[in-house]
Amino acid sequence: NDTSPTIALNYQFDNGTLIYGRYAKAAKAGGFNADFVLRPDLAAFEHDQETVDSYEIGLKATMLENTVRLNLAAFQMDFEDYQVQAFVDNPPYTTSPELLNAAEVTVKGLEVELTWVPVDNFRVLANVSSLDTEYDEFDLGDFSGQDFTGNPLPYAPDLKYFIGAQYIVQVGEGN
Repeated sequence: NDTSPTIALNYQFDNGTLIYGRYAKAAKAGGFNADFVLRPDLAAFEHDQETVDSYEIGLKATMLENTVRLNLAAFQMDFEDYQVQAFVDNPPYTTSPELLNAAEVTVKGLEVELTWVPVDNFRVLANVSSLDTEYDEFDLGDFSGQDFTGNPLPYAPDLKYFIGAQYIVQVGEGN
């Protein structure tokens, strides 16, 4: 029942450069954990809806007689009730994976992408991205006694880069 607005503004300069800004709000539905039968108190039976406010600014530019394309972006995402899979204690049994809500998460990042086409059919590509992720608030005190507040998110590398080259050869007839 939530609305998910998006507002985007961009400006195209005459020289092939575009600047933009974007705001979006989104939500992921809550739900129920199927292994609630292991918990006599039903504490982790239900998890809440996750919401995110996303902000992005950027630049897209074409230079040097259309042989170089540069894209720059800076972004931030502020999550409320971030949904995360965690192992929680289920006394007197063992532990079980539960989908829980971490109260707040912040993701900030920068990305640079460069494409160079020095001759027909050949291009060089490069990309660098930097992420800063953090659980602003995530205390599993009720379930395992652990507090993950201040920790980075898993599977979100601080730095990621890519470089590659591509040569296109037409094989056979066709367009």
